[in-house]
Amino acid sequence: MKFTNYIFILLILASFKLSAGLITVKGNLKDYSGKIPDINFFSVELVEDFLTQKKVLITEGEIDKYGNFNVSFNLDETLLVFLDFGKVERSFFCVPGKSYFIEVRAPFRDLSFNHGLLAKDVTRAEIKNKSIVELNNAIDSLENSCSDFLAQNNKERKLYPEVKKFTDNLSTKFKYIEDNYFVNYLEGKKAEMMMYFHRTQRDKFIQLYLENKSNFVSNLKLYQIVHSFYKGNFKNLELTFNERDIVSKLVNKDVKGLINKMHHNERGEFTELKELILLIGINEICLMVEFKKNDLNAFLDAFIQQSIFKKHKIIAKNIKLKINHLQNGSMVPRLMVQNKNGNFDIQDERKNFVYLCFFKSWDETFLQELKVMNYLKRRFEEDLQIICISTDIDTNELNDFKKQIIANKINVDIYHYGFDADILLNYRVSDYRLDRYDDSETQKYLLVNPKGIIHANPARKPSKGFEHDFKQIISK
Repeated sequence: MKFTNYIFILLILASFKLSAGLITVKGNLKDYSGKIPDINFFSVELVEDFLTQKKVLITEGEIDKYGNFNVSFNLDETLLVFLDFGKVERSFFCVPGKSYFIEVRAPFRDLSFNHGLLAKDVTRAEIKNKSIVELNNAIDSLENSCSDFLAQNNKERKLYPEVKKFTDNLSTKFKYIEDNYFVNYLEGKKAEMMMYFHRTQRDKFIQLYLENKSNFVSNLKLYQIVHSFYKGNFKNLELTFNERDIVSKLVNKDVKGLINKMHHNERGEFTELKELILLIGINEICLMVEFKKNDLNAFLDAFIQQSIFKKHKIIAKNIKLKINHLQNGSMVPRLMVQNKNGNFDIQDERKNFVYLCFFKSWDETFLQELKVMNYLKRRFEEDLQIICISTDIDTNELNDFKKQIIANKINVDIYHYGFDADILLNYRVSDYRLDRYDDSETQKYLLVNPKGIIHANPARKPSKGFEHDFKQIISK
């Protein structure tokens, strides 16, 4: 009987804990014209790691025919949450146990005619019926107060006494808000306002605003202060050690030794701050050719093993994902495209090798590559599937290019990326409205094995030896 009562008490406590962290988000979608957008589903994502900004899916929800949505989920701490409606995204700070009503007004119809990485409406969420002490409202009020001060005081903003007086008044103005997240955010904002005056007194700034703080990665503003203050130091080798020191400690997985070099105080103090500075530095150099990926991976593995900070471990793991993304031996990212003949999902292709090619139809050299691919398709028809994906912004250019393909009797599967920005990001394909238009690399080739693992990235071009490589792979 006692055992049964004990289990019952545990269930009650567990239920109470879940309900204490339960968050409910309701809302409504409308176009600026007042019409309901044709969207049926949305996703809820969060960011625990402000350094790599990796989003984690929490849950998904449905949108009814009137544009209403209602979703619930649990969080253990205050986190930055994103509502993703495709080309429209809204963000806000979610506090465990709170409920929110969000009205989403956006140019849904206009965005449906715009494509590419910049064709998104991304902004803070408009939360209805929020009180003066509600976290998002308080943060907006704080940021607006600081922006107004800087905009209206061109001379005073450069005078230490005036800015110090203003930041002291902020503490008085917001003293009624006891939310711990906001208290830390306010301290971070005050440090941000004072950063200009300590640009030549870095040690003093660290002593005043960083050494006495903790949980930097759990508060957006505190993290921004550390990142702004130390950004570029590691990459540009401006710390108190030379390049040989960095490489030596990385190769030897000397985590403790490198951590202690991240701060002018080399004693065992301020480990949390030192670890974060190190992670910022590793993230900056992780894709530089001067540093071997194997060394960085091994060092991060040792870091994850030794760190006592849970979120630092998460950041380190995300940096590893960044390092190994699209590397040979890694899983191929999601890819779903379609044309008039049907759909292609790379996760469903488990019979043959897949030769992936991303291209721009205005690239005059690509037609010659297609002619070689036409031969390769016949040559390896039992072992190789060739998939060519256009990333053209103007589909009329692709349609004109298809006429040339037909005229040359080329029978290769051609798809369009469907203006899915995730494909460009996941496969690191350049958007030529962002990058240099004269960039010589307009074609990207990968070879994926039947298990969905990247065998070669980059793979050779059809005209540059791919046939020879593939014959060795399949021993034909």
